[in-house]
Amino acid sequence: MEKSGPLDVLKSLSFILVVSGLLWIVLYHWRRRKLYKLVSKVPGPSGYPIIGNALIFLFKDQVDLYDSIVKLYSNYSGLFKIWMGSEPFFCIYKPEHLEIVLNHRQCLAKSTHYDFTKPFMGNGLFSAPVNIWKKTRKLINPAFNQKLLDSFVPIFSEQAEIFLEVMKKNVGEEDLDIFAKISALQMDSVCETVMGIKMTTQTSPNDFGNKLDGAMAIAWMRAFNIPYHFEFIYAISKYGKEFNRLVSDLNKITKAVISEKMKNYEENMIARKNGEIIEETRKFKTFSELLVQLYHEDKQMSEQQIQDEVNTLLAAGTDTSTTTICFTLLTLGLHPELQEKVYEEIINVLGEDRVVTKQDLQHLDLLERFIKETMRLFPIAGFFMRKADDDIDLGDGVVPANATILINTMATHRNAKYWKDPLKFDPDRFLPEEVAKRHPYCYLPFSAGPRGCLGARYAIMSMKTNLATILRKYRITTDYKSIEEVSLKVHMLLRPADGFKLSLVERT
Repeated sequence: MEKSGPLDVLKSLSFILVVSGLLWIVLYHWRRRKLYKLVSKVPGPSGYPIIGNALIFLFKDQVDLYDSIVKLYSNYSGLFKIWMGSEPFFCIYKPEHLEIVLNHRQCLAKSTHYDFTKPFMGNGLFSAPVNIWKKTRKLINPAFNQKLLDSFVPIFSEQAEIFLEVMKKNVGEEDLDIFAKISALQMDSVCETVMGIKMTTQTSPNDFGNKLDGAMAIAWMRAFNIPYHFEFIYAISKYGKEFNRLVSDLNKITKAVISEKMKNYEENMIARKNGEIIEETRKFKTFSELLVQLYHEDKQMSEQQIQDEVNTLLAAGTDTSTTTICFTLLTLGLHPELQEKVYEEIINVLGEDRVVTKQDLQHLDLLERFIKETMRLFPIAGFFMRKADDDIDLGDGVVPANATILINTMATHRNAKYWKDPLKFDPDRFLPEEVAKRHPYCYLPFSAGPRGCLGARYAIMSMKTNLATILRKYRITTDYKSIEEVSLKVHMLLRPADGFKLSLVERT
């Protein structure tokens, strides 16, 4: 018998590896046979082996990426699918589909693409797995009561008045970088209501807001670029290194604040046990203080969970409201006649110089409708994703378990099927009698269902306070001529590709 030489051994090993590889491929596809069957029944663009339809998004800048998504949705009248590598995405925008998905018990999970925010947000409400989200939401819900939100209005008003002082040197400036100014305003309001600290970003600019914005931009960029999904590629890239640096700096700040709140709470507990009277320095409790209280009362939240929620509130509360306020100022500038009507309402409610109070907000009806119509045309979360934990029957198609669902609210909000003359700006669309005529899921500025935005009321109250204060003092103009002229780009939230192009003119 001949002995096997090294070459024979190598051939045998190669044969085993090839056969094993082929068996793995066969087994992989056999286990996915149900998925393939369901996917085959849903229309969608043809793709390529291995990469699927990834070329639609690959190497696109933020503007081209937005345009590609819009074009893709315009080619289909309802449910359709795309392949991102081996992962199917089911794309929806019809209100009937949105209602099913956003309320389905097996569709509460966020897509794994949101994991890219976890180095900063951790398992906060925005990105937490369903089991953690359910527990935390139940604990935090009482914190968002109306009494607490009302106690924040004086802070909103104070910061808005500071904004007016800061803006004096920018009056009449063309193509003003309004986003940076409004972001500083929101950052100061959010930091004081969430963490109880005066950040003074408006008067003594610091880079906390810039770092937060930069970190979120990188996280969203990574979600749409498959090569950066691989940790070994992302970690050595300039984006991965920059993201880690930004998150480290941000976490140092929020961790220090939370540690201080924990220390203060413990000292106050000891003082009360000793019969001492604790003098309250503020008329309200911040979100971080309420979370610390939950931690000490029942130990159901860890220190890390508190930091995750504080970080989430900072990110969500700053960028979302800043973007919407800026878009609202833009639409005000595009419609000077309507702007004057809003101004008249503000003067009728507030007078010439009184600060905004909680009682005033309910009387600023036209202003609120103006904000809502702005959020229809420029929804802050134009696209978001959910994961199906089980098969989801949409009536005209089935989303298989483990598939990702891409929701495009922009396609819903600007659709002629649901909105007459959809690009026309008309705040009266949100009169009660008009709202009653529409499917409730035609309009989703804060998502909807059990996992809808918990801070929606906070956002509306903050935005109304800020806008009322600004519009009483300034008239807004813009270089844009129409809604159609405002091209958009995909950021963590939607942004105008060419900036907001706003100027503030002092009223006399």
